[in-house]
Amino acid sequence: MPSQETWRILIVEDQEALRDILALTFAGAPFEVHLARDGQAGLEMARQVRPHLVLTDLRMPRMDGLALTRALRRDPNLARVPVIVVTAMADPASELLAYGAGANAFFAKPFSPIALREKAENLLREWTE
Repeated sequence: MPSQETWRILIVEDQEALRDILALTFAGAPFEVHLARDGQAGLEMARQVRPHLVLTDLRMPRMDGLALTRALRRDPNLARVPVIVVTAMADPASELLAYGAGANAFFAKPFSPIALREKAENLLREWTE
């Protein structure tokens, strides 16, 4: 991991059980986990906590993960924050849409927590270089 003392991770997922699984994936040091139930709440929270990494679902009420990712990319304070899409929409078209919106990585549900955490750590390393 990078030499950052604490890494703020924002998890944006509308299903509570999946939000909890994602939170457990990043539980404990050096991570500080923040949770949001939809893209709109996630965008508001991102502006408040300035996360080092965002994980988002694609399908959510109010604002979906694509709109959230695009909004993050337009915000000068958040534009460089890595975004990982974690979704049940595991088809090539959804993956292309996610990358087209500015995502840095794409994981299909069910996902490997170990692989997800490893990818997140790699993105955090790249982000700080």
